Amino acid sequence: AVSAQKRPPRPQLPHIIDLATFAEVHYKANEVLTHYVDYPRVNALIPSAGVRLKLDLAEAIELPANNAHARIRFAHIAFRHITECRGIRCGPLCYVTITPAAFAKRLSDEAGITPDQCAQLRRTGPAAHFSIRRVQALARQALGTIPFVGMVEAVMYKGWGPNGQFYGDWISWHCHLITWGATHKQLTAALAPLRVKHNSMLPGNSAAHIAPFNFNQLEQKIAYTLKAPQKATRVVFYKNSWTNPATGEIRPVGFKQKKDWLRPGERVRMLDVLADHTLDKLLFGNGVGSPLANAIRSEALQPLRRDKIMSELYHRPLATNNGSRVGRGQSMRSPRTR
Repeated sequence: AVSAQKRPPRPQLPHIIDLATFAEVHYKANEVLTHYVDYPRVNALIPSAGVRLKLDLAEAIELPANNAHARIRFAHIAFRHITECRGIRCGPLCYVTITPAAFAKRLSDEAGITPDQCAQLRRTGPAAHFSIRRVQALARQALGTIPFVGMVEAVMYKGWGPNGQFYGDWISWHCHLITWGATHKQLTAALAPLRVKHNSMLPGNSAAHIAPFNFNQLEQKIAYTLKAPQKATRVVFYKNSWTNPATGEIRPVGFKQKKDWLRPGERVRMLDVLADHTLDKLLFGNGVGSPLANAIRSEALQPLRRDKIMSELYHRPLATNNGSRVGRGQSMRSPRTR
């Protein structure tokens, strides 16, 4: 149905450089997304059943990957734990991105005729059912004993698949890692077998990218690692070299990636891909980074544990004077299952 309410203008989103811009981007994007879903236009894309509910503030306690409020709280918790880690303070620090083309899955909603059919195809398709443990296992195997903490992420490739140009869109499952205690040279040696075995989504590029950084850049790296999918990627071919007048960057001849902010309809498609994922499961670590990830996860899940305990106490029968037991009544909301 056509909405009677005027759709708010699309906000100008800043680049994520710290926790403040992290929160701004997620709040503004969530505002546009919820309005798009709650007041749909004719033939507007809709998420599958139950997905919209996970965007509400009340659901943030369960850490759904699609919930902006949960992302922001999770990022603040992670920032505090990561910056207090002694090993990270000692360095050296590197930022590793692993993007194997083999972990890209087709979104497969182009065959749907109605919005409901498209939503169902996305929710049951290969992109939504991909096992993120494959990404985590690959990263741990590749880096061996090198400690890290990282996050699994999904990005949409428009009209591009593992084998090049393709009709339809693909989701590339990958991970961002903050490593410490290993130099760029040591990481290059550790990731050499992965680079030989796996191709990236972009022809001629490596499936593992390494970038050293210093402690002053840590907040930006944490924010970028923990962000929700915000941009779609297009692959273009430059026939001639080109210089960016704003940055001075020289782009040589060849395939290059261009990233654009996700449109509201594209954000709806990503909702179905991430619908069954939670932030505590997307986060992972390696070596001494595993206890760090566990500490972040434990603090983030504390409100859910308290809610579950209170729910169990509320439903526990009370003993009466004659020895019988009576219930306390029904809770206003159903108990959490996680």
